[in-house]
Amino acid sequence: MFEDNHGMTTSDKSDPAGARYNGDATSTRERCALLGIDWVDEAPPVEDDAAKLITADVAVRLAVVPLRVEDGRLIVAMVDPLDIQAVDEISTLSGHAVTRVGLEQKILSDLLRAHYGTTAARMAESLGSQAGEGDALDEHNLDAIEADDIHRMA
Repeated sequence: MFEDNHGMTTSDKSDPAGARYNGDATSTRERCALLGIDWVDEAPPVEDDAAKLITADVAVRLAVVPLRVEDGRLIVAMVDPLDIQAVDEISTLSGHAVTRVGLEQKILSDLLRAHYGTTAARMAESLGSQAGEGDALDEHNLDAIEADDIHRMA
C-alpha cells in the first residue's frame, strides 16, 4: 500500500488517478472532482438519439447512460467515470469522443429504467449491489458477457 499527496492510500502506484482507493462512491466522487470530471446529484435529461448509440446490455454492463451529443462529443453519465476501459468501449461503439459525468447508482437505475426498460434497471441494481464485493463484480460481468456470447452462438 502506498500513500499519495492527499493522504489516500492505494495498492498500486501505477494507478496515478487512484482508481483503487476505496471503491466507494464518495472517494470516486472526490477523485472525479480532482480530475475536473463533473458529478450530478439529480437525473439529467437524456436525448433519445444519444441513448440509442449504445444498446441496453452495454449500458447495463458498463453502468452508463449516454445523455447527449454536444460539439461532436458524447456526454455519458457513469457510476465510475474513472473506468477508462468503459470510456474506450463507448467511444468505439458510438463513434464519438466521450465526455464523462459521474452519478450515483440509484440515479443510473432510474435513467436505465426510463430509457432502456425495467429489466435493464433491475440488472444494473443487481450488479450495483455487488460492487462492494471487489472483484466479484468484474467476474460477474465477465460471466454475463460469456453467457451472452454463448446465447448468440446457439
